[in-house]
Amino acid sequence: MLILKVVDLKTDPDIQGKGYVNLRLLAQDKSTQNHNNHIALEVDLGRQRRLEQLLFKGSLQEGLPAILRAFYVQFLDREGSQEWRWLSHAGKPTPFIVTQIPVLNQEQVQTVFSVRFSQSLITDKIRIYPELWQKLPLIRMAVVACG
Repeated sequence: MLILKVVDLKTDPDIQGKGYVNLRLLAQDKSTQNHNNHIALEVDLGRQRRLEQLLFKGSLQEGLPAILRAFYVQFLDREGSQEWRWLSHAGKPTPFIVTQIPVLNQEQVQTVFSVRFSQSLITDKIRIYPELWQKLPLIRMAVVACG
């Protein structure tokens, strides 16, 4: 299991040398034709892996739960055209609906949720497009992958 930390690479001094996978926030990505906010999270796994599941744990700085109702996933297709492709069903991007489990700890309220892919995905980069994110939360994400 890879443990990923969502950070702003421009402002987080702790990202280098800590063993985290490279993440970057794509803001105002005009190449997408979906959804209203056009904010995406790009995850660079470093090499090709077989992805089976995404696990999220997030919180807002104000101590409110991070709310993510659904998201869409793009993956970089290295075997064919090397283009970004949507995880899709019947030619349309597949929404992943999130079941949220609020967890209360001493410091803040957190939201933990998990989505398992119906089939494994082999890629080295994915992009996650939230459909409805009330605010961009701080999120720690684990990707269950086979090397």
